[in-house]
This record gives sequence, structure tokens and C-alpha cells, in this order.
Amino acid sequence: MSDILIPNFGESITAATVAAWHKHSGDPVAKGDTLVTLETDKVSTDLEADESGVLEILVPEGAEAPIGAVLGRISTAAGAAAAPEKEEAPVPPELEKTAAPETRV
Repeated sequence: MSDILIPNFGESITAATVAAWHKHSGDPVAKGDTLVTLETDKVSTDLEADESGVLEILVPEGAEAPIGAVLGRISTAAGAAAAPEKEEAPVPPELEKTAAPETRV
């Protein structure tokens, strides 16, 4: 699990506002996905996912939070469970015929 934190933007900035979440709580995210846009009186920036998993939002859009605050979390254990499983490819009919013949007794 990894926390999504408000980064330190500089000495004079003490808080940031969550302008927009680009994913919803419970959504699967991949490393590098843009998760949230933060705004201060001097800067607007997007934060990306540090790892793949499932997003949990703790601070809603429009809320202000201090530098270092936890905005949300990415749960990797749930991410593995939420990831789609690969389907096995069907066996082509010509290969089915070449499978081991039935033995008759």
C-alpha cells in the first residue's frame, strides 16, 4: 500500500486544494496514471500513481489539505485481485484432433 501525499511546493506554500480526481475510489490504477490535480495560489500540478493497485480517496475534490497530508492510498493487494485475469486461448480444432487418442478396453 502506498500513500498519495501532497508534496512540498516551497516555503511559502502551506496547503493545496484538490482540484480534480481523475479516477474514482475503488478504480484500478496503473503505475504512472494521473490520479489527482492539486492547486495552490502559485502552482497547479498533477500527481501520478507510484504503483499499480486500487485507489482509495481520502480527501474529496474541493477540499484543502496541508502539505504532507495523505490524499488517498493505493492498495496493491486489492489491485492484484481487481486486475482482470487472462483468459486461456481456446484450443484450435486441428490441435484437439491430434491430442492423445482414447484407449478402448
